[in-house]
Amino acid sequence: MGENGLMDFLSEYIRGLFTLSGLVGVIALIVALASFQQNVPKKMVIYQLIANSLFVVHFFMLGAKVGAAINLMSAVRSLIYAQTDKKWAGHPAWTVVFVVISILIAVFLWEGWLSLLPVLGALCYTLSFRMKTSKMVRLVSLPSSPCWIVYNAIKGSIPGIITELYVIISILVGMLRFDRKKYKERA
Repeated sequence: MGENGLMDFLSEYIRGLFTLSGLVGVIALIVALASFQQNVPKKMVIYQLIANSLFVVHFFMLGAKVGAAINLMSAVRSLIYAQTDKKWAGHPAWTVVFVVISILIAVFLWEGWLSLLPVLGALCYTLSFRMKTSKMVRLVSLPSSPCWIVYNAIKGSIPGIITELYVIISILVGMLRFDRKKYKERA
């Protein structure tokens, strides 16, 4: 990419931030980042619910139907998983429900092969919620972010890209801090 290419990219990026969809995306990004700083799981899930809801609006405004629908499903998933004190919310059938909904979103809102990326990302996150250890949650959810990064790049969601880069870094730091430490202790 030459100097003009870089300048064109930066110009387009800055212009995108000042659109309404860009503004909603930046607010969603801030709320998503704040969710990772919560120490109470229920608070974390509520922040995720808000971030997902904002990303629904953001993707809808970008014309990214699958991204909007997957984030709507993720918001509902967060709402249900926030009910950790209720037995029904922890039922394993929810995993099947959200997997089926993800697949149906791809089928009914098909935008070509690109549609598979957010669906695969959602499947990783949905399955990660059923893992018994933090290590497995991190491992199973990690592939979600590269799927979303590609989708976000093609759909023009800079806040989405930044959010997923933060998620990757956060997961990798968690792996280094906790998982590697446990591995060394066993060796």
